[in-house]
Amino acid sequence: MSRRRITNPAERRAIVAEVLRRYAAGEGTYRALSAQLGVRENEFQYWRRLYPAQPEAPRPPAPPAIEAVPAKASGLKPRLAAYPPAERERLRLEVERLRALGYSTERACQAVGIAPDSYRRWRDAAAPAAAMRPVEVTALVPVPPQALSLVPPRPAVEAPDLALGLALVAPGGYRVEGLSVATAAALLKALS
Repeated sequence: MSRRRITNPAERRAIVAEVLRRYAAGEGTYRALSAQLGVRENEFQYWRRLYPAQPEAPRPPAPPAIEAVPAKASGLKPRLAAYPPAERERLRLEVERLRALGYSTERACQAVGIAPDSYRRWRDAAAPAAAMRPVEVTALVPVPPQALSLVPPRPAVEAPDLALGLALVAPGGYRVEGLSVATAAALLKALS
């Protein structure tokens, strides 16, 4: 199928507007809608960028130029002065306002005149600290000496063996092995 070449800007704008209107109405994809109007999708996308249907939001004025700090006598290049905290907050809020208008982070930062990495660093520093959840604190209870005398010495075998008796593990991570049932009961009674 041979397609005719469309060179009239008014006709191109009309096609872009019609495809966008139909797409917003949910009538199909850009490819299908542009094909229905006799245009390839890549042409439509090019015209869409060339003739935007909606005017862009007005750009804010550029921030005042930052004066360079004189270099030391060591011959280093002059560096830009660091932003004071109040200026950082003002620029961060301006970027957020532009993002709310639909600008991307990069475009908003470019309009304000700062690097996107700086904005992200300032945003993260201004974010409130994450709420901490409460943690149950457990403590060891002192054991009277007579309760400790009931505990036999730890066997020389490292691997726990059921034949050697019970093993008691405290919440703090202490482990007592080789207990009989009566000894374990006496120890637990003394600890409670």
